Amino acid sequence: NISWSHRLINTENNSATLISQIPGEGNRRHYHPNWNEWWYIVQGEWEWEIEGETKRIKAGDIVMMEKRRVHKITAIGNKMAIRMAVSRADVEHIYV
Repeated sequence: NISWSHRLINTENNSATLISQIPGEGNRRHYHPNWNEWWYIVQGEWEWEIEGETKRIKAGDIVMMEKRRVHKITAIGNKMAIRMAVSRADVEHIYV
């Protein structure tokens, strides 16, 4: 299995992107200064670190992230994990 992402929608107001990652992969700790975003979990399990607190997220869950909240996402479990990110393609990421 290899990781992939596919942008489904991209308009001036919002975007939706499917992101598939193998266990252990994810993103770096960051926040968005001016934009809220949310995800729908399509498959698998994720570990979501939000403001230093860790939560286990699974298929069928929705995660809402308010702007300026520091977060980090990592695929966990024993199979590919897929999430749909709803945000905007040009949203600023501040890495911490």
